Order: sequence, then structure tokens, then C-alpha cells
Amino acid sequence: MSVTKRIGTGDYNLTTVTPGANVIVTTDTLKIYGNLYVQGNTSVVNVANISTADPTITLNSNVTTPFAGNSGIEVFRGPSYAMPAVLWNESQSAWQITSNVANPSSYSNIQSGGGGTVVYGTAGQLTYYAVSGTTLANTTSNLTWNGANLLNITGNVETSGIRLDNINVTPPPAIATIINIIGNTSGNSAGGTGIYFNNNTESDELTSKTKAIAYSIIFG
Repeated sequence: MSVTKRIGTGDYNLTTVTPGANVIVTTDTLKIYGNLYVQGNTSVVNVANISTADPTITLNSNVTTPFAGNSGIEVFRGPSYAMPAVLWNESQSAWQITSNVANPSSYSNIQSGGGGTVVYGTAGQLTYYAVSGTTLANTTSNLTWNGANLLNITGNVETSGIRLDNINVTPPPAIATIINIIGNTSGNSAGGTGIYFNNNTESDELTSKTKAIAYSIIFG
């Protein structure tokens, strides 16, 4: 049998008198036609699946100044297991990802601006994604490194082509333990390539195949 209760005027208040007492509603489906306002310290939703039509979820909605801590989504994997998360770090103004929220050293920026860092998802700049343990990079524009320090790569490098800039320095400056190679098309080119090297012991121009054949004929 369906029962309808209507309140003529004013609010309808339901209050428990005993401290710690609860209001329990046992039903198949609880529908609320209107806004739901929950005020308290903890809100627990213990369900298998949550579906929301909201396009945006706002965290820290009650703060008036930037929240000093981290805000984001954490994944509880069970007691005694590390908790991964995607967080916004206000002190660094950057999104971060971590495999363990309890270990600050595991936090890595996934978006940052300037300072020689790589920006993820910005038009015309480097984007990346991981597939089967391999990090792949794709960019529709030139990738320019503007950092003041060297770009160090640990491991093998495979490429379909290398372009050397034209630098008016012959021979190239020596760098300890490194073979330095530059292209100098405006300088004197004895070998016909305009590519010079310096291995910190000697420096010379890399010769072309045509010049090498001519030298072998002349000098036997």
C-alpha cells in the first residue's frame, strides 16, 4: 500500500534524542527529488558501483585560499597495500601521479610549465603514452630542447636520421670523454663533408667516399 505524507508549511525535522543514535531507512530504492545537502565530518558510500551525471567533480569546494596540501583521487587496494593516486600538488602547481601516497619520493609530475621540463598534452609539444612497458613519443612539430643543461639519454638511441646544425667553429671544441661532432658548411672543407670531430685527443674532418677514393689513388 502506498502512503503519502504531506507537510503543509515550514520544515519537517527528524531528530534523535539519544547521543549516537541513528536513523536507519531500509528500502529497495531511496529516491530524493530535490537537492541533497550533507553536513558532517565523514560521508561513506558503500556500494559496488557509483554513477553520476555530473561532468565535473569539485574537490575542496569550501576553501577560500589555495589548499596547502595535495588534492586528487586515491585508490584503496586493501589493507597493507600501497595506495596509488593522481593528485594536484599546490606547492609545485603541477599534477602528479604516484604508486604510493605514503612515499613522497614516488611522486612524479605529469604536467608542468617551463623550466626545461616536458609538458604533457600541450598542442605542438611532446606527448607520450606507455604500451607494453615501452614509452612511445609522438609529436607533430619539432621537439626543441631549451634546457641549459645537457639532455642525457641512458641506453641505446635509434633514429632514421640526424641533422647537425651549422656552427662556425673549426675544429669543434673538445669535451672530455666525448666525441664532439659539428657541421660547418661555411668553413674550409678539406674532406668534402663539412663534418668535423674532436675526441679530445685529435680533431679533423670526416672525409667523404669520393675524397677517400681520390686520396687512396693519390697516396696509394
